[in-house]
Amino acid sequence: NNDYINITTLNGQLLKKIELNKKGIFKDTLKVKEGMYRMNDGVETTELYLRNGYSIKLKMDAKQFDESIVYKGIGALENNVLAKRILEDEQYYEANFTELDEKAFEDFINKKRQQDLARLNNDKLNLNFIDAEKTNTENSLQSLTNHYKRTQSANKLNNTMSPSFEYENHKGGKMKLEDLKGKYVYIDVWATWCGPCRAEIPSLKKVEEKYHGKNIEFVSI
Repeated sequence: NNDYINITTLNGQLLKKIELNKKGIFKDTLKVKEGMYRMNDGVETTELYLRNGYSIKLKMDAKQFDESIVYKGIGALENNVLAKRILEDEQYYEANFTELDEKAFEDFINKKRQQDLARLNNDKLNLNFIDAEKTNTENSLQSLTNHYKRTQSANKLNNTMSPSFEYENHKGGKMKLEDLKGKYVYIDVWATWCGPCRAEIPSLKKVEEKYHGKNIEFVSI
């Protein structure tokens, strides 16, 4: 996707920028602390497991990216397992698991744990890699569980009475939710330090213009 790729830590710290050479390939040598890293190619990204002594060759179709990644060489075994995990993780995160009841969600989580552990059932895999992947699995499952619980809690609020509020109006005076009783109320919560929030303000203004004169009030907090 680009004429260079970036190798970074998982938290985004740049380790190396590798530019396309005259032969049309990306090639470089890195000295690393053993562990997980990330390779970025434009908007696409994938994880890598690197340690000194590995000699990895990667082939892929950048248009398909994750679906086409294949590693060869020393260190290929761990990275092919990693590529398979990333591909399967996408399917799990895209699933409508928040719509499941508690028993079905528990089965969903247990199935993912079993699949992740089965992928590591190979005595040729690096033991440090296995430990890292087991930790990743538990963190991933905890993340899915937290998201599920938050969604379930939010769903319980549907069709319940809204809590009230009272805020100072930028035009002067104060406004309560009760002041808008009988109207639809669209509440937009944003912050001055939040770039994406401010970027959405023009879109909100367009929505306000579209519904001008209708039985709806827009409250920006």
